[in-house]
Amino acid sequence: MKKSFFVTVNSFFATFISFNTNSKAYSQDSLIYSQDSLNYTGSSSYWFTLGYGGNNIGPSDVLSYSQDSNNKLYSVRWSTSIESYKKTNTIVIGEWSANQDIDTWEFGLLYGVCSKTKRSLISISAGLALVEIKKTKSKTKNWILWKSENTVENIYKRMTLGIPLEAQLNFIPFKDIFGIGLFLFGNFNSEKSYYGFLFSIQFGSF
Repeated sequence: MKKSFFVTVNSFFATFISFNTNSKAYSQDSLIYSQDSLNYTGSSSYWFTLGYGGNNIGPSDVLSYSQDSNNKLYSVRWSTSIESYKKTNTIVIGEWSANQDIDTWEFGLLYGVCSKTKRSLISISAGLALVEIKKTKSKTKNWILWKSENTVENIYKRMTLGIPLEAQLNFIPFKDIFGIGLFLFGNFNSEKSYYGFLFSIQFGSF
């Protein structure tokens, strides 16, 4: 009877110790997994973006550098745009044409948020930018009986502050160092606001 009682008690403690050990191991594994997941979602990354597309002014390109820390995004952006149109009138003694070009560049600092998965990254940002807008008008006269005349007149050149906005949707298919994506951007300023989209590629460490 006593022997049976001690066997039962020993079996109970052995089962309790085994369960407690397995629970601790499971808890440690869960903690390690949670920490790994936290480190992944909150890890730092950086990348360069090169994009080409257009906006309501004309063809546009963008070069930017972005870095995130704990899903907070810091970016530096350089972009250019150009608009050009030509008006031509033909008369008996020759041809007269007028051209106007609008050149725009911006340099901006942006702050935003981003969300990452293993193969994608979504971000949205806003900030402050220095914008220069230059309009140039040229006239060309091609006469039949004498040589052509070309005149260039600089209409105006303005520099102002603007509010740059952007949103990025990037896919990262190749070993976390190369991505492709869609880049939506805009700039609101007192001279010539613009907005558009580009197709972009990214290089860096995601």
